[in-house]
Amino acid sequence: MDEYLNYGKENIISVTVDNSQLPNSRWYTGSGIYRPVNLIIGEKQHILYQGVRITTLSYSPARIRIETAVSPEAENADVSVKIMDHEQCIASGNGRITELDIPDAKLWSAETPYLYQCMVTLSENGEVLDKAQEKFGIRKLEWSPKGFFVNGNETLLRGGCIHHDNGLLGACAYEFAERRKIRILLDAGYNAIRSAHNPCSKALLRACDEMGMLVMDEYIDD
Repeated sequence: MDEYLNYGKENIISVTVDNSQLPNSRWYTGSGIYRPVNLIIGEKQHILYQGVRITTLSYSPARIRIETAVSPEAENADVSVKIMDHEQCIASGNGRITELDIPDAKLWSAETPYLYQCMVTLSENGEVLDKAQEKFGIRKLEWSPKGFFVNGNETLLRGGCIHHDNGLLGACAYEFAERRKIRILLDAGYNAIRSAHNPCSKALLRACDEMGMLVMDEYIDD
């Protein structure tokens, strides 16, 4: 890519969308750029984009695993992890794969969608190279012939299917519109959604995490 950059001068990035080879065949789903586009700039030694994965191993006691993916140049760098509850650090560890116990954990459920903050720092010889943050909830989903369970509690799914558009607003994923959509569904008694035929926007997933909505995030149906 270096040959395309004008160092010290203005650079123009042009993004073109061409949907002519894949016409819509059933209904309007939106075409073009209708979700945020970001240019991510970083050093060669960095945490990969969306490279922090948090898994609930158990909920009683609460134990989580944090896996951090880094660039090849950062293979030998140090990774440190802090779990924050508002401004308080409640657990910490080191390593690209680390498991932590969360004392007196507040579990995530549709009724109590409690979220923690995971802060990951990449460093070498005491110098900070990169940082990443992820919000997460502590929950374990289990299902069997006995039913569906969230953190050991039987949960009945009262779900509905939604599309990724926002009615008269079109296909754009506006933060306020996605939150409004989830709020209306929660007020109507729903606790789960299926993103029919289209992956959810990050804005909608954030709303579900923060407001208490279970999600079946469907990719595509054909």
